[in-house]
Amino acid sequence: MASTSPRLTLWFARYIQHRSHYTFFSPRLTAYQYILQGSHPKVDSYSAFADNKYFEITELAKHLFTRHIDTVIIVGLAADYCVKETALDARKFGFRTILIKDGTRAVIPENFETCMEALSNKGVEVTTIGNDSFKAEFLS
Repeated sequence: MASTSPRLTLWFARYIQHRSHYTFFSPRLTAYQYILQGSHPKVDSYSAFADNKYFEITELAKHLFTRHIDTVIIVGLAADYCVKETALDARKFGFRTILIKDGTRAVIPENFETCMEALSNKGVEVTTIGNDSFKAEFLS
């Protein structure tokens, strides 16, 4: 009898179920907020906002909405998995989404530029930390 369970991918220890691996920090709030995700034992969870099947939604969107935060800036590993899914979900939840290209790496480096282009086509603003417009808006 064939298994009907989805094939899950085992990642590094930081991706263990029930472990909070997304940290939200806002200099305006001067506080850290840990967002728990990955609690469904049969579904991968790449996004900080929800598991891959949307069975469970994390508290991240609610946390941002209730604090009137409308822009999400994303950096991190794995551009072609967690970063990508988090950026796409941020857009789905209505946030302005900015991905800092030079603060992000892909598991499969050859896929990086294709991934950045796909995200840009979905409304994610892909930029660099040295971009003058980004620096003027967020770093001045």
